[in-house]
Amino acid sequence: MSSGGGIGLRRNGKKQACEVCRKAKLACDHSLPHCGRCVRRKLTAKCIYHPAPMTRPRGAIVASLGSAQHTPTTSGGSSHDLSSPQSLGQESPTQQIIDPLTSAINKATDGPLLGSDDATRNNPLHRHMYWDKNATFQRSARYYGPTSFSAIFRDANVSEDINISENSRKHPATWPFGQPLLGRNRPSAPTVRMDQVLKALTNIPSKEICFKLLAMYNPLVHHSMLDEIIMRHCIETLWSTFGAELAEPRTSEKLSVIANVCFKSEERPLPPAPENGYAWIDGFMGLNLRFEMLGLLFGFFGYSYQCLQEHDELFKVPENDGRDRKQTTWRMKECAEVCFRMCEMSEEINEISLALMMCIAVLETVCIGDESFQTRRQIGDIVVYAIAAGLHRMSDYGPNNKMTPATEYKRRLWSAIYCADKNHAAFNGTPPALSARYCVVRLPLDLPENYLAMSSEEMSKAVDKLDVNGWNTESRIYRTTFFRAFSLIVDIREQILEASLGVDALVPASRIDDLHRLCQETYANFPNQLRYSPREESTSPNDAGHLMVQAYLYLSLLQNSFLIDRVAIARGFQNGQRLLDTAVEMMDITTMFWRKRDQLMIYTSLFDWIITCYGIPCAGVVCVELLKQANGQSELVLPRSSAIQKLTIFIAFLEWIRPTDGNFMLAGRLKKVLQRILDRVLDPPKEVAGNSDVVELPFDPMFEPFGEMDWLNTIDWTQGSWIE
Repeated sequence: MSSGGGIGLRRNGKKQACEVCRKAKLACDHSLPHCGRCVRRKLTAKCIYHPAPMTRPRGAIVASLGSAQHTPTTSGGSSHDLSSPQSLGQESPTQQIIDPLTSAINKATDGPLLGSDDATRNNPLHRHMYWDKNATFQRSARYYGPTSFSAIFRDANVSEDINISENSRKHPATWPFGQPLLGRNRPSAPTVRMDQVLKALTNIPSKEICFKLLAMYNPLVHHSMLDEIIMRHCIETLWSTFGAELAEPRTSEKLSVIANVCFKSEERPLPPAPENGYAWIDGFMGLNLRFEMLGLLFGFFGYSYQCLQEHDELFKVPENDGRDRKQTTWRMKECAEVCFRMCEMSEEINEISLALMMCIAVLETVCIGDESFQTRRQIGDIVVYAIAAGLHRMSDYGPNNKMTPATEYKRRLWSAIYCADKNHAAFNGTPPALSARYCVVRLPLDLPENYLAMSSEEMSKAVDKLDVNGWNTESRIYRTTFFRAFSLIVDIREQILEASLGVDALVPASRIDDLHRLCQETYANFPNQLRYSPREESTSPNDAGHLMVQAYLYLSLLQNSFLIDRVAIARGFQNGQRLLDTAVEMMDITTMFWRKRDQLMIYTSLFDWIITCYGIPCAGVVCVELLKQANGQSELVLPRSSAIQKLTIFIAFLEWIRPTDGNFMLAGRLKKVLQRILDRVLDPPKEVAGNSDVVELPFDPMFEPFGEMDWLNTIDWTQGSWIE
């Protein structure tokens, strides 16, 4: 079947037609994964290229894996509808499924890795341990720029024979350099891989819980990579296709059927995305289930668990084994990591594996916090994968690059990666890994959440309804509306980071003014539904999403101004009062989330990040000014009573952070700092004998002179002997 680009040839040498076109005796265009006629007529569920169309199929999963195609037929010969609920819970004879697979996949093998007895070879859990050691598989496409080693050959465009880029890969279990050090216990060993996958599969929640988590989906809470249409279609397809294998009691023999589907799928890269959104999704779901999609599903489960409250009944079900909110989230993250390791071994690089990496990084931060080294390393890996996939140089829509749901998903994913890189660079004070100098950042379209269900024509009509700046004209706040606005704010932050972290960077006063002006102009160009106004804070639960987005965007914009003034002060400019005013306003908005916590209850999983990223810096500035006032060294305007009240409310917010939140420990350390500062301000120590102008300050002697605002660049508010 490889001679036809994945489609077999008939006896007359012509390509096979899909089953729909063959039975209707119509011309087929032989497109993959589905022919154009079936895509237009929405018959992709029936569009398959059967290797032996005149042979009666033995079973849905057998036919799929045996032919390595996309949608097999059922044992009755009728088309198998992946989304049909009628097939939920149907029993399938597992042994009848696995035995034919053993001969179909393991033919031409060069012997087993673990013994050669028939019992081992016929064991359904070991059938993946045999492979053709000389077999090669197509490798995922990778991006190579104009200076790459192969550019001169590729740009010549004379013949495929002069393209020196590698386009194939070996099976992950091969021994390319002789017997490996760990032998059969190496991570890529077939038995090790199968055991890990089976352990992950046992942690898929029950059908009832899967759909309960799906019913709680909120587009403004769940990350853009966890699109509702993809998650819903994946869960429905998973249970309609593998309902019998996932039914209780779950056994290794039954779950190995699902694992074998994924192992078979990894032998081929993700096919080019068709124009139809559901046709694209079907390419990595159901009987085409891939490890990257399975991992993304675990990521969805983990993120959904994290968004629940600690007392939720879903944590009390027997299958959860007594795990709390954080432990359950972490277990789902571990399962997602297993799936990603499988993708790494097969060198799979595509938009779904990238989304999986992002999901794992997010779950890592919500469990262990945002200051961990592991998070930094993961952001670096995500950037490397994104560039290898070519997301940093995506072309604009045009005649040669048609707008499709898949391309729009890539845009949203790239926007999320770009923003995450700048967020973590600012949070840790480290250089960003991505730069607009080398990347093309194209804003995602401000389309409704159901964009994946749209055809190209429907998407074009929706785009025509956008205003001249690309915003929707219905005053709606979609997830993409937020990401478009946040991407514009992050674009300014990159320029601020360049001025702050650049080596010997020259930043004149005019540059500071230009950055402030750019922030104001950017925010002024936001549509009205994105602008935050403290006087218009609504108490209606229906407006909670609008309030959350508006406040978060405005807080991010204020953080830009905060960082700009920090740069100005470091250069010797007198921006102390402006910095202080910005810090006070940031603290007001930060504590607003706590004051309205009942209205914003669905978003409480984000509160510890808001405190960590936005609350700590602004609280530090207010604390410094209070201590300077206590020492009589302040020249800035800050009402003492108001500042103390704001810090008291902020401390109450810190105490509210839950032990199952990732930044709980950091919030606890900061609370100690603030409490000791307030104690020092409200009950100042006695004057030091012989020097009435000196007041003992609660700082380590190693810090910079207290009279300089520049010392904020060196202090770590979470360290020091005075927090003990």
